[in-house]
Formats: sequence, structure tokens, C-alpha cells
Amino acid sequence: MYSWATSNSSGAASAYCNDSDYTFVWDANWVYGPYSCVFRPAHFLWEKRADGLFFTTSVSNTRSKCFDAPTATEDLACDAAFASASVSCSVGASYSGGTCCCHEKFYEFPAAVEHMTVGLDHAFTSLYASEISTGKAALPRTIIRKKGCKKTSHESGDVFTIPEGDYVEVPLQTILQMFDIDLDEEGCDQSGGRQTDYVDGKCAKARVTGLSIDLEVSYFNFDQSEVFVDGKTLCIIEVSPEITWTSVGNKIVANTKPRWARSGASPLRNAKESLNRYRYGIMVRIKGQEGQIGQFNLVNLLNILVKAAVMLGVSGTVATMVAKYLLGKKSEVYNSAINERLCFSRELARFSAQALVAKNCFAVLDRDGSGRVTEKELGVQLQDILAAEMDEHGVAACAKAIFNVLEDGSDVLGSAVKVAPSPEDEPGISVFDLIHVLQNDRLTWSDFKQYILADAKEEEKLQSEKTALS
Repeated sequence: MYSWATSNSSGAASAYCNDSDYTFVWDANWVYGPYSCVFRPAHFLWEKRADGLFFTTSVSNTRSKCFDAPTATEDLACDAAFASASVSCSVGASYSGGTCCCHEKFYEFPAAVEHMTVGLDHAFTSLYASEISTGKAALPRTIIRKKGCKKTSHESGDVFTIPEGDYVEVPLQTILQMFDIDLDEEGCDQSGGRQTDYVDGKCAKARVTGLSIDLEVSYFNFDQSEVFVDGKTLCIIEVSPEITWTSVGNKIVANTKPRWARSGASPLRNAKESLNRYRYGIMVRIKGQEGQIGQFNLVNLLNILVKAAVMLGVSGTVATMVAKYLLGKKSEVYNSAINERLCFSRELARFSAQALVAKNCFAVLDRDGSGRVTEKELGVQLQDILAAEMDEHGVAACAKAIFNVLEDGSDVLGSAVKVAPSPEDEPGISVFDLIHVLQNDRLTWSDFKQYILADAKEEEKLQSEKTALS
């Protein structure tokens, strides 16, 4: 610090003080530098704003001196007026509307601003504050991490962990080191820099332009974060920088009675002086205030389950419509399978045909002519067919399957099936049982009989009407 102060008074370069390498030319009208160092009190270096904190790293100053000059008509006359009044103006005066003005620019670096500390006192409340203990909190356990950092293990992305009850206090220099940002290097190629800020192959140093640092604050309760471990509310602050021209605009201090106005032989009329400090620096913005704070609600759970069920039903309906109408020739097959039609006449014809097939089949199976086919007799016939495909145990299982179907289903008369016993108490099936096995379970023999009787009565009625008409 001593060497900086000495160099500043002598004009020699030390650190970033009086170093021409910090001068940056945007264009002919916007030239930044040369910079000298100044030592300012803390209240000058930082200020609290609506969305965060601002720390000044560089200042572009414009000192204006003006007074009335009724006899002047041009800039040269104003130069003479300033000289006559013994008021210095190193950049040349200008004339406008009967007034002579001198606008002098100079540039400053407030020393050591990066060693100030960001302090944050934070708390939150929610709709559940009066219902659960984690519905509100002040200074909860806080984790600071880089935004977008991909966690590879527990706490792998965490830079700092601040215990519950402690304020968040982090030096600016520490935050900059998180991202390897150096205020005394060109900002465009550093973390958060922008290539569009290059001008003629040169980029301004980060101390000149300033930068913004976003702190995105999120709160969590229950187990709604991967690092929620102790059952208490958790705060996660994600940090992200952007190096670009960052300022808070003009700060003008006016003086309507400057001393230089009374230093000449005669006082200058309407003399005034103003100092416009245009400040660039580090803007720390508090953003987000988000997270996941909740309470278990059974009604909400039921609503979600109902919505999920509805969505599953909708997806099934959509798939069915696509299969039925949007697959060309295949849709005809799908449509007939999905919308299976029932025709009593066709079913009766199918039943009659199956009865004829069953009669011939039953005659082959019923070798002893008892009117019943036992499981053993079925096995003998199946053995002839399936011997090449399975062993005797598999054949026996196939024979038993027919009896299992009859035991679990309904007989052709619509009542519970009772497989007729043989004289030796060995179960057996009748020809009607075999017909039942061949059916597709949509219609029973009882259904067919009712249909046949109703159809016969209708036919008899029609014949009677025809006879009466004739």
C-alpha cells in the first residue's frame, strides 16, 4: 500500500496504478485511461442496491467548470476568458449559448476493492410456516457452489458450507478465485468473459470494465435436495460470473459557489462546477429466491394418481384409434380384432359344425363305447400325436388340461361343470363337454337353446300371419 501511495504521488507505475497497459480505447469518443490510484473510504467503494451490492473498481470522472461569458462568441474566446480569470483548463474550453465551459476527464482505480467482503443475512417464509417447522428459517445451513457444476459425489460441487446460524461472509477475492478470475487480466478470455468485447484485437482488463456475479438462492425442506441430510431447512447459493461492462451510471456532485470563481480580479458570473463520477465495478446480484418448500398432502397425492390414471386411459385410447384407422390395410385386421362382432346365426352355425366335429372325434376317443372319455383314454390318443414333441409327462399334462378347463368353467347348459364319473369312479367327459371345450366361451348351450326357441317362435308367428293373409 505504501508503494502504491508513493507511486501515485510521484506518477510512477506500481501494480495497477499509473500503468498505461490499463488504458483502453473503445473508439475516438470513448477512451478509458490513463488510471491513477485513489484511497477512498469504505462508503465510497460500495453501496447497497435494490437487487444486491455494488463494489467500485474504476471511475471515469468528468469535472466541468462553467460561467457566463456575454462577450464570447467562440471556443477561442472562452480559452481567453479562462486564462483571464486564472482558471486552468488543460483540454480547451468550449462555447455554448453565452456560457464558457471546460470539461476535464480523469480516471481512477480505488485501491484494493477486491479485498472487501460480501455479507448476506438471509431468511425465508412460506405458506407452511405455521404448520411445519421447516416452513420458514433464518440463516439455515448454507452451501455455496458454482452454477452448473456437475456433482460426481456427495459435496463434490460444494465450495463452502456455512453452518446454521452463521452469516454468509465471503471476500470478493475468494469469489473471483472460485472462477480463476483476475481483475488485472483481459476479461474476454476469462471465465464468464465475452468475445464480443474485443476491439481491434484488444480487450479491456476486468478491473476497468467490472463484472457481474449472480447469486441464485434456493431453499429446500424435507428430502427435496441431494444434500438434505439433517432434517432441517437447507439453503443452496449457486454462483455464476459474467465479465462485461458493468456500471451503476452517473453520480453527479454540483457546486454553485466554487472557489476558483472568486480567485480573479473580478468574480465570474453564474459560475458553477460539477463532478460526474461514472462508476464501473463488481455487481453482486441476489437472484432467484426459489427452491422447493412443501408439505405432504394426501388430497394432492390422490389428485396426481387420478390424473395419471386419466392420462394412461387417454394414451390407450389414442393407441387404439391409431391402430384402427391410421395403419392402412393393417387397420382392417386390428379393427376386426378390437371390435369383435357377435352374430347369433353365425355362432349357431359354428356350434353346429363343432358339434359334428366333436361327435366324430368323441367316437374315436371313446374306445369302450361307454359315452364317456377318461383322462387315460385322452392320453392314449394324444400320445400318438405328441410323442415326437414331448415325453409322457407332458402328454399327461395336456390331457389333464381339458379336465381342468371343465372343472373351472361352465358347462354347455350354463351351470357349473361336473365331470361325469365312470363306474370305476374315474372322471370322464361327455360329447357335450368336448363341444364346450371347443367353444370360445362367449355363448353357452343354454344361450343357443334360448335363441333357437325364440327364433322358432318368431318363425311360427310369421307362418301364421302368412296363412291368415292367404
